[in-house]
Amino acid sequence: MIELEFIEIPEYLKAFIRKITLFKSRESINYLQKITPSPYVCFSYNHCSIPAYQTSRKTYTFKHRLHLAGPKTDSGIYVKYNGVLHQILFEFKPCVFYSIFRKSPFGIENQLVPLEGFESGKICHSLEETLKNLDETENQIEIIGKYLVRKVEDNFQNINRRIQGAAQTMQEKNGLISKSELLDKSFLCERHFNRQFKKWIGISPKQFSKLVQLHAIIDTLFHNRELKLQEVALMYDFYDASHFINYFKNLTTSCPSIFIRRNDHIAMNYYRKILPEKARIKEYDLVK
Repeated sequence: MIELEFIEIPEYLKAFIRKITLFKSRESINYLQKITPSPYVCFSYNHCSIPAYQTSRKTYTFKHRLHLAGPKTDSGIYVKYNGVLHQILFEFKPCVFYSIFRKSPFGIENQLVPLEGFESGKICHSLEETLKNLDETENQIEIIGKYLVRKVEDNFQNINRRIQGAAQTMQEKNGLISKSELLDKSFLCERHFNRQFKKWIGISPKQFSKLVQLHAIIDTLFHNRELKLQEVALMYDFYDASHFINYFKNLTTSCPSIFIRRNDHIAMNYYRKILPEKARIKEYDLVK
């Protein structure tokens, strides 16, 4: 069985990391895990076995232990575990990936790619070798954290404040905000806003808003299991329960009532809400 552990984010990473999670198993497992769509870019390290990445078209296997995962809008992505699992997942805040890697995450939407595609092979090899020789998760997180800080110091370019603000507003409102409201707040025309948003976030504003809403709904289902679907539908501005169920099934391939009863579904625990932080770390302020 896969266990989840939410790791407290070190102060020096809070400006650009929104979540650190450890996925682990006590023994070897053979398991196919469906991935719930997500608008966020992630950095991952596999200390033991290296899972395969499976889409409707192809299964991808890797020899590298360090990967970057782009935003996931496809409902048919799976991860295949075959061995002992010890995976550390760093989830970037919106706009951060482009700022420190100087490449748009749009190019890796629905993909899992080796870090070598964005970093020199020498640095990747050195980082992997260092991590492989460490047994404590805390030490592994510290090494990865220092690497990310160096990337920020070496490559940092000012984040597009308007796009970051728009993404934060969508998060605060659980995706329940109109395009006209976002345009009014950003002072950008629709065409330019859409182009800049996709460049910095990796997906369109509509897709981001829809997936933020999905995560909020999962959080609501997780913490309020006594609610009827009609009540949840009204909370999130759906016409009725039928409209809500169709929306949920299109994104997860499961109706909400079945999804919530699946104790083996990692998403019920993983996509719990994280409130946007009001505090900013002065040392690496990403909204200058």
